[in-house]
Amino acid sequence: MGLGAERAVLTGVWFDETELGAACIDRGGKISYTLSGKLPGFYHGTGDIYASVLCGALMNGRSLPQAIDMAVEFTRRSIERTYLAKTDERFGGNFEQGLGQLAAQLGY
Repeated sequence: MGLGAERAVLTGVWFDETELGAACIDRGGKISYTLSGKLPGFYHGTGDIYASVLCGALMNGRSLPQAIDMAVEFTRRSIERTYLAKTDERFGGNFEQGLGQLAAQLGY
């Protein structure tokens, strides 16, 4: 086993203006992507939301691809709730209303 990380996750990945998400690369160079529909705006705290869901999913036995999928979708839904409610972007994404569904996904 060599030095360094076995895998790395990069957020804020996009190929066009309609989708945004994350990429994972492993030591062998295999890259996988999870993208979701992009909404307008820049919401404070979404990186923290993403990282929290990613870590929580990993700590609850999900594979890295599963954890990335969960984190991207949870973050997007948090932004979507905020966008649809017309809440000021500076207040961040509305993650609170999705916590129950996330807990259920994780088996709680």
